[in-house]
Amino acid sequence: MYYAPVGLFAYFAYLVGVFGPELLGSYVRAMVLYYPVAILYFFVASLLCLFGAKGVGVRRFWKNIILPPSLLLQREAAWRRSPPTWKQPARQVYPKISAKS
Repeated sequence: MYYAPVGLFAYFAYLVGVFGPELLGSYVRAMVLYYPVAILYFFVASLLCLFGAKGVGVRRFWKNIILPPSLLLQREAAWRRSPPTWKQPARQVYPKISAKS
């Protein structure tokens, strides 16, 4: 029972040694195809959704979309080094919701 992981790791090491270049080539081809298509899909789908709403907020959307992903990337890069800052940016304004029953 204790030696099973060693055998499993040895088996995977053998497979990577034999099929490694083929797997790496397949991964690189998939990555080269996926990332540009995903980025293009983000821009096209966002614009289609915004224009589907009669173009309301297109400029506001593209003006405010930069900050959240940049904060996310900053937090992902530094999540071990420092705690994230959860402060709301000053330029983002959320409407006040009243709970009337």
